Amino acid sequence: MREITRLSRDATAILQGLAEETKKWGGLKAEAGKLEKELQFARYLVTGDDAVLKALPKQVVVAFLDRAATYCELNGLNPMVRVPEGLSFKYYSILSYAEVSLVDLIKWARRGLAGVSR
Repeated sequence: MREITRLSRDATAILQGLAEETKKWGGLKAEAGKLEKELQFARYLVTGDDAVLKALPKQVVVAFLDRAATYCELNGLNPMVRVPEGLSFKYYSILSYAEVSLVDLIKWARRGLAGVSR
């Protein structure tokens, strides 16, 4: 009876250890899933591969634009930018001599990509 009790305790300890390891691996797998998108983002920045860029979720590109606007604001980079001639020819309501701030253009692009019309 003592031998069975000892074996049972040993088996229980081993199973508890395996359960903890399984939980740890589950946590690592969840963390890896979170890091996958960050790795895609980093892969594009490092390689510039268009296939990687095409595979990025739209939310990541929207986040790029958010970060670009924040970067400009934090560093005081907000020059006035003249509307390119091609744009004023394409959209007659935009005058070629008009100027827009860089941060406003980035925010406008972000809203367009996110599907916000106004």
